[in-house]
Amino acid sequence: MKKKMPALDKYIIFCFVVLLLYTGIHITVFFIKDIEMTTIARLVYTAFGGEVLICALLKKLKLNNAHKKEMKDIELLDLEKEAENELDTMAG
Repeated sequence: MKKKMPALDKYIIFCFVVLLLYTGIHITVFFIKDIEMTTIARLVYTAFGGEVLICALLKKLKLNNAHKKEMKDIELLDLEKEAENELDTMAG
């Protein structure tokens, strides 16, 4: 079964592709026409760079929360095993 890529990952990839394409186009226009598109460059890099930053932060927070939950589950399992061992030593 093929694992589906999360939408957030797809969006981050999309933002990076747009930034790379825009950078290529911007450099090409600069060398061919000798025109620097500063205003639109600032807007594109701000918009897509900000989106990537926000998405990366969301992803990091999501992974941290999942890791904390997993660690809590492991601690509970360890506590249960310790309690069972104590009961076994008391009974035996």
